[in-house]
Amino acid sequence: MLNKIFQNLYFFGLKGWIKRKVGSGMSLHDYSSRMVWQWRLAKLFGGAKIVMIGDSNMEGFALFRFMRRWKSVAVNIGIGGTTADGWVDFLTQTDRGNWLRREILISGAKVLFNVGGNNVLQRSVGRLPANLKTLYSMFPSSWACLAPPIHLSFFASVIDPRILGDDIKKLNDAIRETWKSRTIDLYAPFINPVTGEAFAGILRDPIHFSDVTMAVIIEWESRILQ
Repeated sequence: MLNKIFQNLYFFGLKGWIKRKVGSGMSLHDYSSRMVWQWRLAKLFGGAKIVMIGDSNMEGFALFRFMRRWKSVAVNIGIGGTTADGWVDFLTQTDRGNWLRREILISGAKVLFNVGGNNVLQRSVGRLPANLKTLYSMFPSSWACLAPPIHLSFFASVIDPRILGDDIKKLNDAIRETWKSRTIDLYAPFINPVTGEAFAGILRDPIHFSDVTMAVIIEWESRILQ
């Protein structure tokens, strides 16, 4: 009940008064006002128990119809287009990022990551293992989602689907190696062995989670909170 009240106040009240972004770059600091005020509002309801961090697949989760379904108070600070290294930089090299990291650690909230997909699309997977390990070291009780089996053929005009598929495998292998049993597998259950891509209905477009995928993530709440 507390989470539903919190989400109502955030989505239909506070969120509309705060700009999603200031500035013209891709610095996460430019997006941090909503992160800070969402966190502060959650404190009025006993504090966030789940913190969702990541890229557009996580930001796509930041809708009332999804967030209200968590039983515990949950905040979503996902930002589309972000990378694993971008989150490392924000959480360690900016005032607001450092403040938020300390607040999360003090509160005992569980972090759920969905990061690395943009590193794959930007062909910058070389530093992924190190950056993922840094994120995990900040929040040792965190969880991470594996990247889903995207529609590789959609990108065939700009990148060889086999190369893209190999990079997704590298990302998921690095996530498994880092988080071990604390991973949510959104790859193996959803891949069509005939096409090597996601089954119909798993993604709402070539790369983004559908309602089905998000419902699966919510089912993990009790394990995330352990």
